Amino acid sequence: PGFPPHLRVAYVAQETRAPSTDDLPVDVMVASAGQRRRGALEAERDELEAARLGDDADEVAAAAERLCEVEEALAECEDDRIRAEAKPPLTGVLGFNKALLTTPARSLSGGWRARVALGAALLEKCDVLLLDEPTNHLDLEGVLRLEQRLLAEQASPPTILFVSHDRGFVEAVATDVVVFEDQQLKYF
Repeated sequence: PGFPPHLRVAYVAQETRAPSTDDLPVDVMVASAGQRRRGALEAERDELEAARLGDDADEVAAAAERLCEVEEALAECEDDRIRAEAKPPLTGVLGFNKALLTTPARSLSGGWRARVALGAALLEKCDVLLLDEPTNHLDLEGVLRLEQRLLAEQASPPTILFVSHDRGFVEAVATDVVVFEDQQLKYF
């Protein structure tokens, strides 16, 4: 089944394949985030345009208003805008220095590629953020900066679902915890 189509979902898998590109990390993030943002918004726009609305004026007005919001969001998906948003997470949250920012993505180690993938997900304008062991490739300072980023006040923060064995990270970020043990779920 999956998520309802109206939800925008971003995710980071634990294993990240090496980018087969000489693009710089910021360009990889921009391409990934931009492609996913545009894809989700274009699908929603197409769905709204194809919807067969009845005679209910409120329903028609709500659909028209949402269509305008989607068109505005698509206009904000320009690569230059995303690029401006990309550098703070790379340097501030994920620890990229000047040398790493100028290293082709295919030359980065697995840990740094994982950070690029995490950065792309953090750039997404999503309703649900799925993270699989997001702290695995981060040092202590990186974990603390990621915690701060996830807990930072946002206009409309996403719901974050994550798997982690890092108890400190779980305690800092999670509001609800589900432990899967002995084929049972325990809620805290």
